[in-house]
Amino acid sequence: MKTYTRTITKDFPLLEIRYDTDAECPREWDNLGIFISKSLPDDKNNAGTSRERERAEALDAFMLKIYNDNDFDSAEEHIAEAEKQKPNYWIFPINKYEHGSISLAVGVSDGWDNTTTGFYFVEKNGEAKDYGREKIVDIIAGEMEAMTDWLNGEVVSYTLFDDKGEVVDSCGGFYGIDDIKEHLPEEVIGEILTPKN
Repeated sequence: MKTYTRTITKDFPLLEIRYDTDAECPREWDNLGIFISKSLPDDKNNAGTSRERERAEALDAFMLKIYNDNDFDSAEEHIAEAEKQKPNYWIFPINKYEHGSISLAVGVSDGWDNTTTGFYFVEKNGEAKDYGREKIVDIIAGEMEAMTDWLNGEVVSYTLFDDKGEVVDSCGGFYGIDDIKEHLPEEVIGEILTPKN
């Protein structure tokens, strides 16, 4: 987790940035598809409606059955077989790099602390039917970036105080410090936030 300092001048208003401990899981949002993973805790995996959780559990059982019934050498072979049996889905591997913090990404990576942590299912006849593969991967990558921020506690909120210490404005649920900079009130646009090394 990064630690941020704030530069404060003697002029008010005062801006306070904190980690948002009540942030909503990005899987609760309107996502493009279904993400299944056995290596993330259940509450950090596929949140959402009960119907979405049921679909995720069914797809998870399907992927496990295919894996147990075959002798695959790679995640790509696993996905190819799954797409043959479920031709109404595009299936993407999700990589997890974990070394002090967690980073999720679309694709497969080899190496120390990398693993294929799960799969992302996109319905071919759903929202993405007119998207190209590149756009689908970009959307999933954005979802995994938000999930990475959430898993690592990198969701922030701000509170703005006047010269009497009264709260003027506050807002939370910003996924990453760059996101909050874009939404700060006009009075504090010049506020400078820099990560500590």
